[in-house]
Amino acid sequence: MTAHDPADPQASGRTAAAESGSPADERPPPPPAAPKGRWEHPRGRGPAALIPVVYGIGVATEAAAEAVMGQLAPWVRTRLVGVEEVTPAVLDVHGLVIVLSSDVGGRQKPRFRELRQVGERFRAARPLTAADAFVPGSGNWHRASTLWVLYTDEALGDPDARALVEMACASYVFAPGVPFTGDLLELYESGVAQARRRKDPAEAVTMTNWAWLGSFGIHDVAFATTIKNAIEARCRECDDPASPKMARPIPGVEMNRLELVLFAPDHKPPADPALTPKEQEREATNFTATGARAVRLHLVKLTQTFAGTDTPFEVPERYRKAKNKQPLYRRLYLTLRAVTADS
Repeated sequence: MTAHDPADPQASGRTAAAESGSPADERPPPPPAAPKGRWEHPRGRGPAALIPVVYGIGVATEAAAEAVMGQLAPWVRTRLVGVEEVTPAVLDVHGLVIVLSSDVGGRQKPRFRELRQVGERFRAARPLTAADAFVPGSGNWHRASTLWVLYTDEALGDPDARALVEMACASYVFAPGVPFTGDLLELYESGVAQARRRKDPAEAVTMTNWAWLGSFGIHDVAFATTIKNAIEARCRECDDPASPKMARPIPGVEMNRLELVLFAPDHKPPADPALTPKEQEREATNFTATGARAVRLHLVKLTQTFAGTDTPFEVPERYRKAKNKQPLYRRLYLTLRAVTADS
């Protein structure tokens, strides 16, 4: 660690002022490498300060919270606090660990919201993040609010949980039955806070997926599953022998028109040699138009089905003018599959 504020900045300022003859309040902050600073114990990483561990519901959550308690350095004071026990005094600290509930059933939605509110109250008191404060030469270490968040992959399906992970200075995944071994105090090493601001690649993809689905009004796993199931049901409806152009538009390929849109978008019917070039071109155009119409009608149906409900579905305005929404429909379905894979 190369940066932390001195144990008594005022005393340091007074000494410097006496030597230079200038007032103490006009002196620059003392060098961050001063020994025995507040934010780094002389025996190693981490502040000699209180870092509460606030946790939600679930056996795995409690195990992860206890693992955090066990891995923090002896000079870092800490305590376990249930989310229902959080008071303003608990949040009057410079470091906070939040362990999200590992039970992600519907009854946990209020818990995720409560934990998000805990993070927001903590951050509101000290808006400066570790990435902005923990830099060489900074005199702002004492103003930072260092927030760690532990979560399960499934928790990212909840909008409040995602918001809390986004808010964190550092976030770590934990899983039921797997000992948590994340090193929270790595944040006090030079450059780590800045690196941690750039999310883990898998986490970043998940967050991006949910942000994109949110533009359709899809914000949680339950509604994502509903829309995914609706698309799959519509695919099954297309297997109607009475409509051969929808049921089996390409001879010898056992896929209906919507299945081709979703799983084989580059598949096209072979050109009929008995047709003229202009007629072949028209057939190819009709094939594309058939898929586009099927997709357009189903998106309209989804919009109408959920209009006026607590979870309205709506195609984002930036996509509405596109005549061919087949690529959009495919991306929507594949993204829904990705975020509901473990549900």
